[in-house]
Amino acid sequence: VQVQIVDGFALPAAPFFKNTMSIFAKGPERANTEMKWTRKLSPLVSWEEKKVQDIYLHGIRYDEHHSQAITPPLNLPPRWEDFRRGRVLAAMNSTKGNRQVPTIKDGNKTLYASSDFWDNPHTSAVASKRKSDRYFETFHGSYFDASSGSHQYDHNALILPYLPYFSNCHEFDSYVPLWAVVESHSECSLPGVSDEYPEDWWRRRIAPLPHVDDVTAVGSTDFWRFYPIADICERRLHCTYEEDLSQAEVTPRWFEADSGTVLFSIVRDPIDFYQYTGRDETVAGILDGGGQKYLDSLTNLQEFVNVKVDRSSALNVDADEGCTIGCFPRRVTLDISYYQVDADVKRIVEASVYYDRFDKDESSDEYELVVKFHALNYQELVIKFAFSHGLFMAIFSQIGVCTVVAALFYWIVVRLTTNLEQPPRLRLMSFLVLTVPPALEGFVLALAPIIINTTSVYFLMKGYLVLSQVSDPDGRNWLFLSRTRLEYSDVTIDPDLLQPTQQGRAGLAFLSMSITALLLTAQVFIPKVEGGAGADEKELAYKRGLVGWKRSNLVCSSIVMSLFLVIIVEWSFWSSFGTYIWEAIILMKMLSIILGN
Repeated sequence: VQVQIVDGFALPAAPFFKNTMSIFAKGPERANTEMKWTRKLSPLVSWEEKKVQDIYLHGIRYDEHHSQAITPPLNLPPRWEDFRRGRVLAAMNSTKGNRQVPTIKDGNKTLYASSDFWDNPHTSAVASKRKSDRYFETFHGSYFDASSGSHQYDHNALILPYLPYFSNCHEFDSYVPLWAVVESHSECSLPGVSDEYPEDWWRRRIAPLPHVDDVTAVGSTDFWRFYPIADICERRLHCTYEEDLSQAEVTPRWFEADSGTVLFSIVRDPIDFYQYTGRDETVAGILDGGGQKYLDSLTNLQEFVNVKVDRSSALNVDADEGCTIGCFPRRVTLDISYYQVDADVKRIVEASVYYDRFDKDESSDEYELVVKFHALNYQELVIKFAFSHGLFMAIFSQIGVCTVVAALFYWIVVRLTTNLEQPPRLRLMSFLVLTVPPALEGFVLALAPIIINTTSVYFLMKGYLVLSQVSDPDGRNWLFLSRTRLEYSDVTIDPDLLQPTQQGRAGLAFLSMSITALLLTAQVFIPKVEGGAGADEKELAYKRGLVGWKRSNLVCSSIVMSLFLVIIVEWSFWSSFGTYIWEAIILMKMLSIILGN
């Protein structure tokens, strides 16, 4: 460790730095505690490329589209030449009670990200690649394009080792690593005494961060165990808004975001050194792509957990003028729940940011950051669908078997208590032979056109994934997609809007197919009236009008019911839906009776 005196006037103070510093080397160690993974050190660090224990952490994903909806954070990372003296995110550490250390804000300096943060600041993509290799840069969008045989630059996401937005916090300064907050044996504590966590709560007999040998996971078949023994960490940090509270921005700032806004996301599973850096080796290579390379490899959106804002507490503040722009929360709670997959691995399941204790005092820039990190129990894991598909298939199969057994038991009771002298015997096979073939035939006949139409829509929307995956991986030149405008004023389609356009057009195609299927279903269930010889024309016209009304009523009722079910599905995504699941089931039962009548 070197302390360099930059200003000559401070040279007389140099001796005061001797023997005055304690160094503690710490790193992430609890996201994945498996000891079997190792990596080689860079030859620039270790000539023999010594093997060391690999480390894992939960990466923070920040995208370009996040910066378009919310004013970018002031603690985005420095890059390239900013690391010329060493790849270290330096921070000034001070405790809350230390009054001798002044609060210094970084302000709107170069850390402030504008739209050009995502652009290539160098003359070419090749120059960016050279700079990235020189400074071991990971926050960039340089990648090797196999089709052209050269490097390209397209930066739209990055992996951060710390939490964005939350800066200028005591003990961490501008960079607050998630692992450092939730893996502190000295600072992490259990929840305070409350109705939910009473004083005699069983978990109080165990340390907040138990020994790794004592960690016990709850698997898909461990319903008898119910509660895991895993890390629980509640911690309070005292922070200062670095933004100018008296000056509003064009877009809302992070503490002014509405409920449901996504600030950033967390990679669900822990990542290692190679995934974080986007490299295959510890030395520079032609295929290096930074952290964005790993993010692009995750095509399943379920690999990321969105951190959404809950600003519902602001509804109780100043009902006349509202509490949005210029209304500041003084307590920010980051609540992260995870699934202890086994004794070693943690998987993030849900994360939210809650704003509370609002005021409009622009002269006060302090706020409290509360971090809650806890494992989910068996019931919560089932409600949040954290287990594998096999468990839910087994649960649904078990429910079906239990239903059949209950029906059989009911039939036996009726059979034993009947007053008939010769009750009819159970003809199960005859019943199945009579009913299954027509139903199966109708199912196949109805499914065939649906399959043909669905396949055609998929080919029109995403056929490039099959026919031109290498030459056109994004589908920018596929059929009519690249030549169809979204609005009349567009000259050509925006490449960044290709995927949303495909999703919208696919949704429109499915909507058209469903309405067509409803119309055909109405014709099947309500056949037209045939007029025979000598039929009364007035009565025939009346019956035909009645048939049209019945068909229209069936289609309209089906569409209204579908919209109602969409509302129910959206309701199921409510953050407290699992808490009130039994009330929801009773309410749904009452609604089914009302709607059925």
